[in-house]
Amino acid sequence: MDKTIERKFFKAFTKNGVVSKCIEYLRVVHNLPETKPNDAKQEESSCEFYIKQEYPKKILEYTDAFDFKGIIGLKDSPLMDEIKANLNGCLNEIEKIEYMYSLLAPFGEQGCNIAGVFNPTEQNDWTLYIRDQFRRMIGEGEWVLEKSVEECLSFYYKAMIVFANRLYAFLLLCGIDMMRLQEDMGIYLIEEPNNDLANKALGSDKIRQKYINALPTEPQQEQTTKGKVPSTPQIPSVLNNDRASMYFAKAVEAGLMNEKFEWLKTKFLLACFCKELSNELDLGKGCNSDGGKRLCWKPFEQLFNAKKGSLRASLNDIQKTGNNPIGIEIIDAIFEKK
Repeated sequence: MDKTIERKFFKAFTKNGVVSKCIEYLRVVHNLPETKPNDAKQEESSCEFYIKQEYPKKILEYTDAFDFKGIIGLKDSPLMDEIKANLNGCLNEIEKIEYMYSLLAPFGEQGCNIAGVFNPTEQNDWTLYIRDQFRRMIGEGEWVLEKSVEECLSFYYKAMIVFANRLYAFLLLCGIDMMRLQEDMGIYLIEEPNNDLANKALGSDKIRQKYINALPTEPQQEQTTKGKVPSTPQIPSVLNNDRASMYFAKAVEAGLMNEKFEWLKTKFLLACFCKELSNELDLGKGCNSDGGKRLCWKPFEQLFNAKKGSLRASLNDIQKTGNNPIGIEIIDAIFEKK
């Protein structure tokens, strides 16, 4: 794959790139750490002093040299041309999934996490407060000071939005729903597509609607004769015990599922949860050739109404990419893994 233009664009969004520095600087200046601080006034650390003194100059210098429009314009886009060629060059579905993940990953926790700041997956009073403060800083509905870190972050945020909508439009042409892809990956670049941007990329609203209507639909849940979805599934006997119930209760408390065994997070986290519970209950009976415990998927497929083989496929996708899904720390905490 030729990723020359991708590397140039995504460099700004890497773990220690300029967007990370923008976010880190504004967190320090406005006292917006990832976890809510206590009311006691804290002394400024040497690291915070360095960030305040040195980051603005570095951020402005990099941003002045960043050629956003030359990489991804609304009409001509060398970046999207390169992505199209790379996606078409994927030999199988696994390669496609790996590649599409690589297009979203720089915006999530594997990169600068700008998506997590502006569209947090874990929503509580503090993360929503941070989101609102950052949206205010970049000038949603108000003026932003020129040549400021806030203006630079606004520039990169808009670059992400344009990229996301161009990618959304391109994936529509390929029969791929980017909104569902974001949910599967746990990385949300946009809450909803910008129809105007998508229409410009595709040509018209009529064309966009045509491809939306052609997207594959989610398989419907099995219904009763009265047309209603059963309120609670039958629990397989191997999962109907106190030990399994303890882990299900922890998953409910963590917000991963509800008491009706409806999974509320991504299919990748579900696969990880089922893997760990299969190991805890020793459902697989025995070991694989590599020495690892065998996994038993069937009872989980039945309980969570998952298509046969889908949980195994999701776990394989994780292992292929080498990247844990967003939220894996919740699974680790439930099973007390360190």
